[in-house]
This record gives sequence, structure tokens and C-alpha cells, in this order.
Amino acid sequence: MIPRGYRPEIDGLRAIAVLSVVSFHAGLPGFAGGFAGVDVFFVISGYLMASLVGTELESGGFGLRDFYERRIRRIFPALFAMLAASTVIALILFPPAELIYFARSLKAAALFVSNVQFAKEAGYFDIESSIKPLLHTWSLAVEEQFYIVFPIAMILVHRFAPSRIVPIMLAAMLFSLAAGVVETGRDPTVAFYLAQYRVWELLFGALLAFNAFPALRKPWTCNLLGAFGLVLIAAVVFRGDTAFPELSALIACTGTALVIHTSARGGFAARVLSSGPMVFIGLMSYSIYLWHWPMIVFTRYFFGHDLSRMQGVSIVILSIGVAYVSWRYIELPFRSRAIQVSRGRLFACASSVVCLAAATGAFVLVGNGLPERLPAAARAVYAAAFDKGRFYEAGCFTVSDHNGPSVSDIKDGRLCAMGASGASPQFLVWGDSHAAAMAAAIDTAAAEQGIHGLFAGHASCPPAGDVTLSGANDTRRCKGFNRPCGSLWRGSIYRWFS
Repeated sequence: MIPRGYRPEIDGLRAIAVLSVVSFHAGLPGFAGGFAGVDVFFVISGYLMASLVGTELESGGFGLRDFYERRIRRIFPALFAMLAASTVIALILFPPAELIYFARSLKAAALFVSNVQFAKEAGYFDIESSIKPLLHTWSLAVEEQFYIVFPIAMILVHRFAPSRIVPIMLAAMLFSLAAGVVETGRDPTVAFYLAQYRVWELLFGALLAFNAFPALRKPWTCNLLGAFGLVLIAAVVFRGDTAFPELSALIACTGTALVIHTSARGGFAARVLSSGPMVFIGLMSYSIYLWHWPMIVFTRYFFGHDLSRMQGVSIVILSIGVAYVSWRYIELPFRSRAIQVSRGRLFACASSVVCLAAATGAFVLVGNGLPERLPAAARAVYAAAFDKGRFYEAGCFTVSDHNGPSVSDIKDGRLCAMGASGASPQFLVWGDSHAAAMAAAIDTAAAEQGIHGLFAGHASCPPAGDVTLSGANDTRRCKGFNRPCGSLWRGSIYRWFS
């Protein structure tokens, strides 16, 4: 039977998860692996979601409209309040380029695809993640994508193969986990953000709801395994030196599953997690998660440096205070239906705020970051910071999508010319964006000396033939580019100088 009823220890688990994430983001010592709090959240979400859907399917009372009404009441009010506040502050603080990034993420967050957006943006020339106020919405996007697919899949399986729910769920979980392991080797960023490589964590929790694991009847066994589950979570949160996302996530998820599975019967873990302060923080965990990251980002941006330890502690405390206001006056009234809104009007309002937020992002993008907000002198200075010159352009510089000089161009010497015009090149500038940054000065100096040369540049590819990067695809791409550059350097350049 699927578990029913309120379990305060799960709110205690939420408290551990959110405090780990917030402390990690605030740079507090001792939370090197606090990012694993998101994995704890995923298991909890999968468990609660499957409990709700499964219980209603068994009773014959499940309806998609009821389900999505509850999701809107739970997710939308606080989320869009945070998006609105962040947009106002971004318009005040951010110059055009940073505001463009914000606008893209605003559109994506409103449409619950920000995980896809951040996966696409990640790269050498992307702005730092530490100045993206909506970066944390990637995990909300993963959950919402799961909430769209999971109930529909459950309806179909319950109708056509009700006795195979657990095997199908287990197979999907293992497939997602295996795919995540493979993708981590190829492209860690994609494995981190995209739902298909994260859904196994939610399905881990869902399997708990369907009693897929052996029942534990002896109190000492529950006590031991529940405490061990807390130890596993703590090991990841406090150490943070395991390979991410798959290994550390697997450890954290296993610990979370053990706590959920064993604490239903009470015991040490349940007593610790059910304490008043833990439950109180857990009840506010959604709002704490929503508000803490924009506060950290805007504070960093305003002061122009990473948070000091005192600022980090202050942000943690302040985020809890702001979250209380959000929880008490935004979340609860909608969730408890103290604000009476018919279902049709609720869906209409939800659609309207989604469209408004997405339209706001589109407006900023069309306006190219709204540079008219700045004084003319400030616009001129700001524009100069992004004047990279011709050696960053596609005709000279190869970026990660291979838009630039090809391998055959390099072999045949069809590269961007530098310095004075001449019959034969006398030098080659070969490297990554550091080389491109220096190329303009080298170009000027070579022209003054009457020397002719060539430029071969590739984003994120240091000029070394045996370079190994974090992603297997990146390593192959760079080796494919560097090999002909090395041959050109060792062969043609030697002849040019001889």
C-alpha cells in the first residue's frame, strides 16, 4: 500500500537539503558538497508525488486538472513573486550584456525550461554562473518537467499494466542513471542540467512510495539504517569531493531513501528530523530556496567581490527571514485556499503571469539589453569592454560549434593574416581565447616590424597536442584542431624561418 498522511520528518529532511544548498552557495566553510541538497529534494519530490498520484489512482479519484491546480497553487505564487523582484533589481543593477543573459533565463524560468537554457549557455565565453540570479531555477524546471510526464505515464501504466508499475519504474530509473553516467563522461554540463539524466533521482523516491524496497519490521534495523542514511547525506554535504553528478548524487539519494524508508516507524532519524526547528525550516524550504540565490548574486554584483564569511552568514539569516514572509503571506494563502479562486480563473491567471514574464524577457532581448537606461558616457565605456576585434570573429576563431577555420584550412594555411602583408608567413599565433586576446597587439607589433604571420585560434583549446579536457567530446575536438596546428608549427613554420 502506498504511504499516506503527513510525515514531519520529511520536512526535517527538506531543512537539511535547503540549509546545505544555501550554506554552499553562501560560501560557508564545511559545506563543500552542499549542492547535494538538490538531490535530496529530488528524492523527496519523487516520493511525495508518487504517493499522491498512486493513492488517487488506486481510489479512482485522480484527475489531471486537480493535480495541476495543486501544482500551480504550490509553485507559481512564490516563484513569480521572486521573478518579479529579481527583474526589477536586474533592471537597476545590470548593464546590457548581463541583462540579456538575465532576460533569457527569465523567459526560460517562466516556461520551466531554464535547465535547457543554462545547458545551452554553458561554455567558455558564458558569463560566470555566480552572476546569474535565476540559475537555481534549473532544478525547478527538472521537477516541473517530471510533473508533466509522470502523472500521464502513471495513468497509462495503471490502465494497461498495473501489476508492472514497479518493474517499469525501476527500469526507467536504471536507464536514466546509466545514461547520466555515460553523458557525464561526454558532457558533464548536459548531464548536470537535463531532466533525462536527473529523472532517476525522482524515480528513486517514487519507488519508495510503491513499496519497492523490503519492509523493515525490527526497530533496531530501522534505527541503524535511518542513522546510516543521515551519515551518507552528511558525507556528501560536508566533503563534496566525489565525482558529480552521478556518484555524489547516488550516495545522497541512497541516504535520503534510507531515511524516508525507515523513519515511517519512528526511530532516531525520525526524532531528530521531526524536531520543531527542523520542521519549521522545512516548511519554508521552497521559499528559502527561491530567494536565497538572487540575494547572493545581487549582493556579489553590488559589492563587486565574493561574499565574505560575515556576508555569507548574513545572507543565510536574511534569506530565512525573507522566506518566512514569502511562505506566510504568499505560499500559504494560495496553498490553503484562503484566497478563493475558481479553477478556470486560476489557470487563466497562471497562463497570464507565464506570458507576462516571458514577454518581459523577450522585450529586453529585442531591446538588446535596454542600453538606453545608461547615460551616454557609460554606454560608450561599456561598449568598449566588448570590442574584441577581428581575431574573435568566425573567420578567424573557431568556437565550440565549429564555426571557424576547419582542419583543412589549417593544413593548407588558409588562416587569418597578421602583421604586414607578405609572400610567406614568418610566424604562427596558435592558441585559445588567450591567444585571441593578445592577437591584436601582436598584429600591430608585427605590422610595425614588417613581419607577416597567421593566426589559428579555437575556444577552450590550449595549444597542446595531448590536451585532456573535462568532456570526452571536448578533448577529441581540441585534439582534432591542435594536431594540424602542431604540424604546421613544426613543419611549415620551420621552413618559413629557415
